[in-house]
Amino acid sequence: MRNEIKILIISILFLISAKSNANVGGATMKPGLIGDPIVWQLTNISVSKEYLFLKFYERDNKKVCSFTAIYYLHCDTNQIVPVNGIFYGLRANNIQVFFNDLHVNEQIDSSNFKQIDDLIFRETQKRNHDAVWSDWSNLIKEGLKFNYTPHQNNILKVTGEIILEPTQIWYGMTTSAIYAKHPFLNKQISKDDEIFHYLITPIETWKSVGEIEIIVEYPDSWKPTFSRFKPNSMKLENENNVTKQLIVFRDTIPQIFTINFEKAKKYFYVGGGNIGFHKIGKSDFATRFGWEFGFNHGVLLNTIIAIDYETDYSSYHQFCITAIPSTPWLSLIWSSFGAGIGVPMRIVDKKVYTGIRLRTDFSWGLFNINLNWDFIPKLNIDHQKMNYYGFTF
Repeated sequence: MRNEIKILIISILFLISAKSNANVGGATMKPGLIGDPIVWQLTNISVSKEYLFLKFYERDNKKVCSFTAIYYLHCDTNQIVPVNGIFYGLRANNIQVFFNDLHVNEQIDSSNFKQIDDLIFRETQKRNHDAVWSDWSNLIKEGLKFNYTPHQNNILKVTGEIILEPTQIWYGMTTSAIYAKHPFLNKQISKDDEIFHYLITPIETWKSVGEIEIIVEYPDSWKPTFSRFKPNSMKLENENNVTKQLIVFRDTIPQIFTINFEKAKKYFYVGGGNIGFHKIGKSDFATRFGWEFGFNHGVLLNTIIAIDYETDYSSYHQFCITAIPSTPWLSLIWSSFGAGIGVPMRIVDKKVYTGIRLRTDFSWGLFNINLNWDFIPKLNIDHQKMNYYGFTF
């Protein structure tokens, strides 16, 4: 019973911890995640010290973490103690487990896996918006089995690697205005930061734990943000364009150790084209051709610069540059809204007349409605108000 309660607590902490890096609505978290091994059966074995080596680097334009976790085990006994454990990882591969340099990856009874899975799935159903555990198919469960032998250095080691992936913004749910209107040429704006989780909580299934020493290496050009924690000591070194950070936990051990690698900030986007149509009265017809650039201030606000040419193919020819701060597309129903000001330049009898344009935009992804009010003081024209509907790409 004690063991079942402990596993339940660990499972719940797995779920809660994975939610610690929430994003703006409409984001799917795709963190790399590993953790200390869970001891499936009760044991009197303690982890006197743990060394965790995390080496981050880039391979094929993706961030990769090679990890090595070393556990020094101790037990006040003169008898051999059998140990059964489970190692969990998300987006982890090439997992190898060694005890005293011997390979100890082991197939554990599927019924034990099922008990743990059932506990985790039960909690997942209560938190069905937890995107980390919705990716259950990629969760690695590696069994380990060995015999602790007294009067010798008993060392457990786990190695492997994780390929980090950016979080993704769901197209059509909460999408920045630039990406919603021009998804084909601005796909990179849908990606957010890359997240790495290390769950320390599972180590609580052992009898006790001593000091934990984490060594993190990453290129100087990367911008990591570490989760809030209170280590006993921290040390930062730099050599050969690589930053090495030493973090030691002794008195207080956090439940989770998180590194958030910020995506390189990109403020200017190429945007895309737009085609609009306008009906004047009952018969006059006009079209708009243009291109929209974008300045990204975050998912909640973009400034779109629209450069348009408008014509009715006879007497009406006009160029206009407009700056339009725009909100995101919040769902399939609620449109993106933009309001801005521009400078129209109308050509009449080979002369150019300038004025002021007030413009509001309503956008549902690729479909857009634009309301324009043009004021050109030197021209006495009938149609200062021009409404366009059209498509962007």
